[in-house]
Amino acid sequence: MEVGNLITEDYAGKQSINFVISELVNNIYDHTSFEKKYASHGYIYAQLYPIWKKLDITVYDDGLSIPGRFDKSNVDYENDCHAIEKALTQFTTIKNRQSERGNGLGSCMKLIKANKGSALIVSRKGCLEVDEKRKKYHYHNLNNEKLFKGTLITLRFRDNPINFYEALDDGYIHGTPYKYVENNI
Repeated sequence: MEVGNLITEDYAGKQSINFVISELVNNIYDHTSFEKKYASHGYIYAQLYPIWKKLDITVYDDGLSIPGRFDKSNVDYENDCHAIEKALTQFTTIKNRQSERGNGLGSCMKLIKANKGSALIVSRKGCLEVDEKRKKYHYHNLNNEKLFKGTLITLRFRDNPINFYEALDDGYIHGTPYKYVENNI
């Protein structure tokens, strides 16, 4: 939380930034056990670019990955890009949580949308790039299984304050606007 406290209100607001950091770090602990040796490292980085009026927050772990977590939980998905899409919905692999709460990653993407920011999500061989300012997104199937392990999420906030509560709406994730279509990547 010390990272979030260093950031001014200009970049989506302290509440939004602290929420994003908390959700992304909690996802590492909730879905990639260090005790079971699913991961050995988790990192969080933040970089402010005052001249460009942008703030990057990056979280990386060398763990199971989103598709790897789905494999361990016997969740069906088409490929690694589809797994990313599924992770952005209200779906969760944590037992007894399906109806209790929304989805942390999906909620973070609601804040990115409200801020007109951008995101990069890479997990195993799947990749999603989102640019809310231009209202574009694109999935990529990567050939990196031996080079990249785990999940990397970079959220870029613009110098554009938002209302945290309005951005999250009712707090639930009702699907995702980032639909994966296999032949349209």
